[in-house]
Amino acid sequence: MFYWVLAFARTTDRCRNGGRVSEIKNILIAGNRKLSAEDLSLQGKKAASSLLQTGLQPGDAVALILRNDFAYFILHDAARYACFEIVPVNWHLRANEIDYILKDCNAKAVLVHADLLTDELYKAIKDLVIIVVPTPEEAVTAYSLENKVLPSDEKTLNWAECLDSSEACDLEPVPFCPPLLYTSGTSGQPKAVVRESV
Repeated sequence: MFYWVLAFARTTDRCRNGGRVSEIKNILIAGNRKLSAEDLSLQGKKAASSLLQTGLQPGDAVALILRNDFAYFILHDAARYACFEIVPVNWHLRANEIDYILKDCNAKAVLVHADLLTDELYKAIKDLVIIVVPTPEEAVTAYSLENKVLPSDEKTLNWAECLDSSEACDLEPVPFCPPLLYTSGTSGQPKAVVRESV
């Protein structure tokens, strides 16, 4: 099993006069990987640029079909700059349930982990912008997954390549972009719930 930690790492530097200065930095930790607050911000700006280059517009819904991964947080940060509506989708759902949610929220793009992109799911999302995220190594190990080869066709984009090839946007962030959450749908179809700032 692997775990996630939002760590507050204290870094200490020695001053010229012999004293010490401490600074607390936010760091995301997953397995052996770490992502600092500075890197999260930079990658969020790059992700915003990359998605806008695909033709997405402010206000468009972007669905996330992801296991625990940095991409989830990066996309939330990107939404602050590009004003996307983030729609987390439970990856345990069947393809027809995911299809219902994507149509209901009018999603324009989907971020999906490579191991979750089945043929059935691909048929449900093939008309959207599809960005495939490599499955994190700690998830591959924890769940005994096969390291699935990322699709390489005109319809799917590689998440790592999107970040590497994009410049950071210079847009001003909005304070809060609430995600659009869906209930489990036990009394029928899943229902959308907007979480508002408090």
